[in-house]
Amino acid sequence: MDEGDQTAAGWVNNNTPADSSILVYSSNENPALSPVLEWFPTLSQRRNLSTFQGREWLGGDVGYAVYWELREGYQECLTRDSACLVSWLDESASDIDYIYFSLGPEHHNNSLAESLRHTSGFKMVYQADSVVIFERLQ
Repeated sequence: MDEGDQTAAGWVNNNTPADSSILVYSSNENPALSPVLEWFPTLSQRRNLSTFQGREWLGGDVGYAVYWELREGYQECLTRDSACLVSWLDESASDIDYIYFSLGPEHHNNSLAESLRHTSGFKMVYQADSVVIFERLQ
Protein backbone atom coordinates (compact mmCIF):
# COMPACT_ATOMS: atom_id res chain seq x y z
CA MET A 1 0.00 0.00 0.00
CA ASP A 2 1.58 3.25 -1.08
CA GLU A 3 1.96 6.33 1.10
CA GLY A 4 -0.99 8.12 -0.52
CA ASP A 5 -3.35 5.27 0.31
CA GLN A 6 -1.98 5.02 3.86
CA THR A 7 -2.60 8.73 4.39
CA ALA A 8 -6.10 8.48 2.91
CA ALA A 9 -6.95 5.46 5.08
CA GLY A 10 -5.88 7.49 8.11
CA TRP A 11 -8.09 10.34 6.94
CA VAL A 12 -11.02 7.91 6.67
CA ASN A 13 -10.34 6.68 10.20
CA ASN A 14 -10.31 10.22 11.60
CA ASN A 15 -13.06 11.83 9.52
CA THR A 16 -15.83 9.31 8.92
CA PRO A 17 -18.29 7.69 11.34
CA ALA A 18 -17.03 4.42 12.82
CA ASP A 19 -19.93 2.48 11.29
CA SER A 20 -19.25 3.77 7.75
CA SER A 21 -19.31 1.33 4.88
CA ILE A 22 -16.90 1.99 2.03
CA LEU A 23 -16.61 0.74 -1.52
CA VAL A 24 -12.94 0.79 -2.52
CA TYR A 25 -11.83 0.75 -6.12
CA SER A 26 -8.23 -0.38 -6.46
CA SER A 27 -5.95 0.45 -9.39
CA ASN A 28 -4.94 -3.23 -9.29
CA GLU A 29 -7.45 -5.25 -11.30
CA ASN A 30 -6.70 -8.47 -9.40
CA PRO A 31 -8.30 -8.15 -5.94
CA ALA A 32 -6.14 -10.94 -4.54
CA LEU A 33 -3.02 -8.89 -5.30
CA SER A 34 -4.23 -5.49 -4.15
CA PRO A 35 -2.51 -4.13 -1.03
CA VAL A 36 -5.15 -1.39 -0.84
CA LEU A 37 -8.00 -3.87 -0.59
CA GLU A 38 -6.13 -6.04 1.89
CA TRP A 39 -4.94 -3.30 4.26
CA PHE A 40 -7.69 -0.68 3.98
CA PRO A 41 -10.00 -2.21 6.65
CA THR A 42 -7.17 -2.40 9.17
CA LEU A 43 -5.75 1.06 8.55
CA SER A 44 -9.10 2.83 8.27
CA GLN A 45 -10.99 0.74 10.86
CA ARG A 46 -13.96 0.79 8.47
CA ARG A 47 -15.93 -1.90 6.65
CA ASN A 48 -14.89 -2.22 3.03
CA LEU A 49 -17.26 -4.03 0.71
CA SER A 50 -14.40 -4.56 -1.77
CA THR A 51 -11.97 -6.46 0.46
CA PHE A 52 -11.35 -9.94 -0.85
CA GLN A 53 -8.99 -11.32 1.77
CA GLY A 54 -10.64 -13.45 4.47
CA ARG A 55 -14.01 -13.90 2.77
CA GLU A 56 -13.23 -17.48 1.84
CA TRP A 57 -13.78 -18.32 5.52
CA LEU A 58 -17.10 -16.54 5.80
CA GLY A 59 -20.52 -17.75 4.78
CA GLY A 60 -23.92 -16.26 4.25
CA ASP A 61 -24.33 -12.74 2.91
CA VAL A 62 -20.70 -11.78 3.59
CA GLY A 63 -19.05 -14.85 2.08
CA TYR A 64 -16.87 -15.37 -0.95
CA ALA A 65 -19.64 -16.27 -3.43
CA VAL A 66 -21.68 -13.18 -2.55
CA TYR A 67 -18.54 -11.03 -2.76
CA TRP A 68 -17.81 -12.17 -6.33
CA GLU A 69 -21.37 -11.56 -7.43
CA LEU A 70 -21.30 -8.03 -5.97
CA ARG A 71 -17.82 -7.37 -7.37
CA GLU A 72 -18.88 -8.09 -10.92
CA GLY A 73 -21.59 -5.44 -10.66
CA TYR A 74 -19.64 -2.58 -9.13
CA GLN A 75 -16.43 -3.31 -11.04
CA GLU A 76 -18.29 -2.95 -14.35
CA CYS A 77 -19.14 0.64 -13.38
CA LEU A 78 -15.48 1.65 -13.11
CA THR A 79 -15.21 2.16 -16.87
CA ARG A 80 -18.68 3.65 -17.19
CA ASP A 81 -20.32 6.49 -15.27
CA SER A 82 -22.21 7.43 -12.13
CA ALA A 83 -25.54 6.23 -13.59
CA CYS A 84 -24.10 2.71 -13.62
CA LEU A 85 -23.02 2.97 -9.97
CA VAL A 86 -26.31 4.49 -8.82
CA SER A 87 -28.20 1.71 -10.59
CA TRP A 88 -25.95 -0.94 -9.04
CA LEU A 89 -26.33 0.58 -5.57
CA ASP A 90 -30.13 0.56 -5.96
CA GLU A 91 -30.30 -2.98 -7.35
CA SER A 92 -27.88 -4.50 -4.85
CA ALA A 93 -29.33 -2.60 -1.89
CA SER A 94 -25.74 -1.99 -0.81
CA ASP A 95 -25.45 0.30 2.16
CA ILE A 96 -22.42 2.28 0.99
CA ASP A 97 -21.50 5.59 2.62
CA TYR A 98 -18.29 6.39 0.75
CA ILE A 99 -16.65 5.53 -2.58
CA TYR A 100 -12.83 5.40 -2.43
CA PHE A 101 -10.69 5.44 -5.59
CA SER A 102 -7.07 4.38 -5.34
CA LEU A 103 -5.64 5.83 -8.55
CA GLY A 104 -2.33 4.00 -8.27
CA PRO A 105 1.26 5.15 -8.69
CA GLU A 106 0.55 6.57 -12.16
CA HIS A 107 -2.48 8.51 -10.86
CA HIS A 108 -4.87 7.10 -13.43
CA ASN A 109 -8.08 8.96 -13.92
CA ASN A 110 -11.15 6.88 -14.46
CA SER A 111 -14.50 7.70 -15.96
CA LEU A 112 -16.51 6.77 -12.86
CA ALA A 113 -14.59 9.07 -10.50
CA GLU A 114 -14.80 11.90 -13.01
CA SER A 115 -18.54 11.34 -13.44
CA LEU A 116 -19.14 11.36 -9.67
CA ARG A 117 -17.61 14.84 -9.48
CA HIS A 118 -20.63 16.11 -11.42
CA THR A 119 -23.38 13.94 -9.95
CA SER A 120 -25.87 15.06 -7.33
CA GLY A 121 -26.03 12.59 -4.49
CA PHE A 122 -22.23 12.41 -4.19
CA LYS A 123 -19.78 14.87 -2.70
CA MET A 124 -16.01 14.73 -3.04
CA VAL A 125 -14.64 14.85 0.51
CA TYR A 126 -10.99 13.96 -0.04
CA GLN A 127 -8.58 14.41 -2.92
CA ALA A 128 -4.87 13.76 -3.23
CA ASP A 129 -2.60 12.79 -6.11
CA SER A 130 -3.39 9.10 -5.82
CA VAL A 131 -6.74 8.94 -3.99
CA VAL A 132 -10.19 10.48 -4.39
CA ILE A 133 -13.03 9.83 -1.91
CA PHE A 134 -16.70 10.65 -2.39
CA GLU A 135 -19.40 10.67 0.24
CA ARG A 136 -22.74 9.24 -0.82
CA LEU A 137 -25.38 11.73 0.27
CA GLN A 138 -28.58 10.10 1.46
